[in-house]
Amino acid sequence: MRILLCVLFVMLAVVPADTLPRSRATPAQSDAMAFIARMYADYSWETNDATFRSNTPLFVASSTVLERFFDTPLAKAILADRACAVRTQGECHLSFDPMWDSQDPGGVTVRVVPTRDSLVVQARLHYPYRNETRVVTYRLRRTPTGLRIVDMGGRHWPSLLKLFQRPVQ
Repeated sequence: MRILLCVLFVMLAVVPADTLPRSRATPAQSDAMAFIARMYADYSWETNDATFRSNTPLFVASSTVLERFFDTPLAKAILADRACAVRTQGECHLSFDPMWDSQDPGGVTVRVVPTRDSLVVQARLHYPYRNETRVVTYRLRRTPTGLRIVDMGGRHWPSLLKLFQRPVQ
């Protein structure tokens, strides 16, 4: 029941930013917002405070799943980072889940909003236990198979692709 409520909240939370009323959102903006909102709805189970973890988080999912959301270079970088973590038996570039801009998304609520660029969407993540809102910005592109995330970034990591290019420490 809690998972269903989280999914419903995420779907209802697809509201525009104050600077761009929904009635003025272009079809491309609506498509990009729907793509990101659907991704968050699919993975909203991660915000459940319980220890229910029988599903696979997006950033540890199979390459087939990654390719449904991410453009090929970003999907390959995620897989390479995962291989690095196995090889080094530790963390390489990711010590957090970029989708949630956190190690623990418990209790997080999401609001997906457009920007002035129709292929750039923001996910505003509200962490109630800190009364903090973090923003993850998604840059998308159209491919023959649909929209894909080209890059994403947060306050402390403006580009996930660039984060993956840093030397492993």
